Amino acid sequence: MLGSPIPRFSYAYTLSIGFFIALCVAGTGVFSQALTESVREPFPLTQTFFTYVCLAFVYVPVLAYKGILLSTIKELGLVIFAISFLDVQANYLIVSAYKYTSMTSVQILDCFTVPCVAVLSYVFLGSQFERHHLLGACLSCSGIFLLLLVDQGNTTPSSNPLYGGLLCIVGASLYSVTNVCQEHFVRSESSIQYLALLGVGGAIISGLQAVVLESTIVQNEVITAYDCLQVAGFTACMFVVYSLIPVFVHMANATFLNMTLLSADIFSLCFGALIFNMMFSAVYIASFGCILCGIALYVAPATAADLERGSQNKHTGATPELTESSLLLGQNDDIATLA
Repeated sequence: MLGSPIPRFSYAYTLSIGFFIALCVAGTGVFSQALTESVREPFPLTQTFFTYVCLAFVYVPVLAYKGILLSTIKELGLVIFAISFLDVQANYLIVSAYKYTSMTSVQILDCFTVPCVAVLSYVFLGSQFERHHLLGACLSCSGIFLLLLVDQGNTTPSSNPLYGGLLCIVGASLYSVTNVCQEHFVRSESSIQYLALLGVGGAIISGLQAVVLESTIVQNEVITAYDCLQVAGFTACMFVVYSLIPVFVHMANATFLNMTLLSADIFSLCFGALIFNMMFSAVYIASFGCILCGIALYVAPATAADLERGSQNKHTGATPELTESSLLLGQNDDIATLA
């Protein structure tokens, strides 16, 4: 495994990274919504293709510089290529949903991803969840359901909200699989290796699909500078999300990641009201409160135990460690590492 033990991080720092990722996720929604309203026919595969190209362009040279590019492809290429396929389909479904339903409705998919990730983590990764984990997850999800009330007041017409919701649910299911696979790989391998091969595989798969499904659409579309800016903004936000998620997963886990990303719904609601003139309601305060309380309930017992451990280390002179148990996994006390 590449890298060395990382220092002990505070939960405030971990949450700040999570909220920044959530802000970037909301940003992808803003740019996708703006692009969908600007063009005659959206091209989600072409739109996401540039994200994978950027990942490959940045991280593949790092592997080449370290001299492990060929060995990484040989050892992990097929598995991560399969994950790339699922990731491309998830992005394709989610971005396509903006054509049929509103931005805030699309962001509700996070609520469905949380239980999917929790179940998959429990079955395949052996993650253990106690009562406060379940209560915190339920409370956070209830905040998302409150957002449904806000979305009902949205005057933006939806061509087919039921179909758009179905795309979100299927996309969320695929996201949960890739999230859990990513958690496994970044803990057993290097996150740089994962991102590099994900970029290569995603670029190949999305590029081929775009040629088959969207070449005519793109050729017939009059692409403006405004449209290019939306694609560039979407690509930048997605690149940040992909790059920071492994860092967050090292400090927490996939379930806690998706719980934190529930706050993206709040950011999306605010962006929708300010940019797209969607109806704004004070209900978002209650929903945001539920999300924050749920996250606090999820981490509070671990935080208290970690603080007590830190106090004991202070008196004994022991060096504090960042353990998986202190970061909500409830599994072994292995020290997390960064790539």
